[in-house]
Amino acid sequence: FILGASSDIGLALTKFWSSMGHKISGTYRKKSGNLLKLSDCFENLYECDLSVDGSISSCVKMIKKDGLKWDSLVICTGTMEPMGRFENCDFSDWLQNIEVNLLAPLRFLHLNLENRNKHSSVIFFSGAGTNKTWTLERRHRLD
Repeated sequence: FILGASSDIGLALTKFWSSMGHKISGTYRKKSGNLLKLSDCFENLYECDLSVDGSISSCVKMIKKDGLKWDSLVICTGTMEPMGRFENCDFSDWLQNIEVNLLAPLRFLHLNLENRNKHSSVIFFSGAGTNKTWTLERRHRLD
């Protein structure tokens, strides 16, 4: 399952996994021409805009209604806003970035846990690598 199948990464993964014969389901925010070209690759395709209240729960309801189970969930959604130096950006734009790039995908995952198959996996891609978004780094002593 690809959350953000209409993103560049999502489309590339769709092409790759489809060429290997995998069944693919996913979400899109907007139906692009590139997504429509690959529509035959999808078993199921759902509208889900992580920036719109209620969109995630509506999407998950449709997934449950369809009885879809997933082995892998790849999250490759995101926004690259705000662009620029932190001190020059509107802080509300940063809050929106964190909501769309981190919290909303976690909400989608949380609501979809019962739809996973045993031994499933989840992969998160950052949605905004071009603006050097925050990262969490954990250091361990090795002694």
